[in-house]
Amino acid sequence: METITKREAFLEKLGVGPCEVVFTKVDGSVRRMKCTVKPELIPDEKQPDPEKKHKRISEDTVPCYDLELGDWRSFRVDSVIDFFPAS
Repeated sequence: METITKREAFLEKLGVGPCEVVFTKVDGSVRRMKCTVKPELIPDEKQPDPEKKHKRISEDTVPCYDLELGDWRSFRVDSVIDFFPAS
């Protein structure tokens, strides 16, 4: 039986729609981010380019599109304080 990782669980939920994640940043401050990876919610100009080589993403981080900043960000899996569907 395959075990789903926390990272995979976060990405699965982000793929369904917007979520809010509360996490501790590297500098120790706490941040709340409304984000997604659902392609329909990301502007065309911000969609990942399949032709481009992307930097390797650590298995410890989750890349996501910040809906309020309008750009890609990431958070560390082990820094998450709260994670839930955005309203």
